[in-house]
Formats: sequence, C-alpha cells, structure tokens
Amino acid sequence: MVLCGAIAALELPSISYDFAYTIDGNKLMIDYANESVRDSEYEFTVDGNTLIGGEGTVGRTYELSGYALQDVRL
Repeated sequence: MVLCGAIAALELPSISYDFAYTIDGNKLMIDYANESVRDSEYEFTVDGNTLIGGEGTVGRTYELSGYALQDVRL
C-alpha cells in the first residue's frame, strides 16, 4: 500500500530536476521527469525524529526538523 506520493524538485544552484516520489512502507521511490536522470529507490527506517538510511543509500542518519533534513552523522 502506497502511503505517500507527491511531486517535488531537486534544486541545485545551476539547475532544477522535477521528480515524483512515492513512499511504500520503508521504501522511497523517485521518478525524475528528465529521462537523462536515473530514477532511484531507497530503503529507510525512522526512529523518533531520526531518519536512518538503508539499502540504496550511503547509510547516513538525519534529524527530522520541520521541512528540512539535517545530516547528523558525517
């Protein structure tokens, strides 16, 4: 069952990439509108206000704070 889905953008200083994403359980699926950008899937877990990257990620831990993610482990 898909729990969440939306349209967003990855905004870099010189370019923006529109994408649609869905979250199904602990899996995040990103589908970029620009076909030259590789679509991605990531697994994650959430512990309180902490997002922990899993399969498909670099395994970092992020503090969830409003609309922004702050990397808490470098």
